[in-house]
Amino acid sequence: MSKSWKRSQREALGMNAPTTEREYDLLVVLADIIEATPQGQRTAAMASLLDEVRSVQAAYPAGGGA
Repeated sequence: MSKSWKRSQREALGMNAPTTEREYDLLVVLADIIEATPQGQRTAAMASLLDEVRSVQAAYPAGGGA
Protein backbone atom coordinates (compact mmCIF):
# COMPACT_ATOMS: atom_id res chain seq x y z
CA MET A 1 0.00 0.00 0.00
CA SER A 2 1.40 3.40 -0.94
CA LYS A 3 1.74 6.22 1.52
CA SER A 4 -0.61 9.14 1.36
CA TRP A 5 0.66 12.53 0.26
CA LYS A 6 0.15 13.92 3.78
CA ARG A 7 2.04 11.06 5.40
CA SER A 8 4.95 11.47 2.97
CA GLN A 9 5.13 15.17 3.74
CA ARG A 10 5.06 14.55 7.47
CA GLU A 11 7.87 11.99 7.20
CA ALA A 12 9.88 14.35 5.03
CA LEU A 13 9.60 16.92 7.81
CA GLY A 14 10.90 14.34 10.28
CA MET A 15 7.61 13.61 12.00
CA ASN A 16 5.90 10.24 12.24
CA ALA A 17 2.31 11.16 13.05
CA PRO A 18 -0.02 11.92 10.16
CA THR A 19 -0.40 15.59 9.34
CA THR A 20 -3.52 17.51 8.61
CA GLU A 21 -3.85 19.90 5.70
CA ARG A 22 -4.14 22.73 8.26
CA GLU A 23 -0.87 21.78 9.98
CA TYR A 24 0.95 21.69 6.67
CA ASP A 25 -0.51 25.05 5.64
CA LEU A 26 0.68 26.54 8.93
CA LEU A 27 4.20 25.23 8.31
CA VAL A 28 4.18 26.80 4.84
CA VAL A 29 3.03 30.15 6.23
CA LEU A 30 5.73 30.00 8.89
CA ALA A 31 8.32 29.23 6.21
CA ASP A 32 7.10 32.24 4.20
CA ILE A 33 7.54 34.45 7.27
CA ILE A 34 11.02 33.07 7.90
CA GLU A 35 11.92 33.63 4.26
CA ALA A 36 10.90 37.30 4.63
CA THR A 37 13.27 37.63 7.59
CA PRO A 38 16.72 38.85 6.50
CA GLN A 39 19.21 36.00 6.47
CA GLY A 40 21.44 37.62 9.06
CA GLN A 41 18.55 37.73 11.53
CA ARG A 42 17.45 34.08 11.13
CA THR A 43 18.32 31.61 13.86
CA ALA A 44 19.66 28.17 13.03
CA ALA A 45 16.25 26.68 13.90
CA MET A 46 14.51 29.10 11.53
CA ALA A 47 16.89 28.25 8.69
CA SER A 48 16.47 24.54 9.33
CA LEU A 49 12.66 24.73 9.29
CA LEU A 50 12.74 26.81 6.12
CA ASP A 51 14.98 24.24 4.38
CA GLU A 52 12.80 21.33 5.49
CA VAL A 53 9.52 22.90 4.37
CA ARG A 54 10.92 24.05 1.03
CA SER A 55 12.35 20.59 0.33
CA VAL A 56 8.93 19.02 0.94
CA GLN A 57 7.34 21.58 -1.36
CA ALA A 58 9.91 20.77 -4.05
CA ALA A 59 9.23 17.05 -3.67
CA TYR A 60 5.46 17.56 -3.95
CA PRO A 61 4.95 20.51 -6.31
CA ALA A 62 1.36 19.57 -7.15
CA GLY A 63 0.17 20.56 -3.69
CA GLY A 64 -2.15 18.87 -1.26
CA GLY A 65 -4.51 16.00 -1.49
CA ALA A 66 -4.27 12.46 -0.27
